Amino acid sequence: MSADHKQVATSMPGVEVDEKLAALIEGCWAAKIDTDLSCQGDQGEYAWIQFYSVLDAESFLKLAVPAPKDNHYEGDTLYNRAYRVWSNVSIPGDTPVREYDYANDKAHQAAGLWKVSCNITDMGNYPEPMEGDPLPMMPVTPHFSIGLRFPQTDIPELTKNIQR
Repeated sequence: MSADHKQVATSMPGVEVDEKLAALIEGCWAAKIDTDLSCQGDQGEYAWIQFYSVLDAESFLKLAVPAPKDNHYEGDTLYNRAYRVWSNVSIPGDTPVREYDYANDKAHQAAGLWKVSCNITDMGNYPEPMEGDPLPMMPVTPHFSIGLRFPQTDIPELTKNIQR
């Protein structure tokens, strides 16, 4: 992804974010959902938000991607794309998309399915020491953060939902 996206100021002093994600990120912060990084993506790429913790990602999904009110879980909906459940969106070969297949990434991206990544950092030894410095003898403190990648076309609906 390119770092050439227009950046806009946020309500957090000194913090700028990609213009197309600004309202969504502000909505997250207003809902007390912490984010680490984000990128609106270039044309045809996914947008992306890295959440500080698993709980932050869960809170985002609960607010921004609610379950269908009528319990209708079929079809090409934001919920189905995010949770990768049954979808009537087809990929080449006319096979219904049922679960994510990284080997078929382009087809799944074309179907609008979301991607999830998990990162682990040892917060007891972060940031890493400079080269030549002795390693600190700190207890290992694992910290998991979650990245969600989604089609840029989902940004308006996510923003509307998070701002409710």
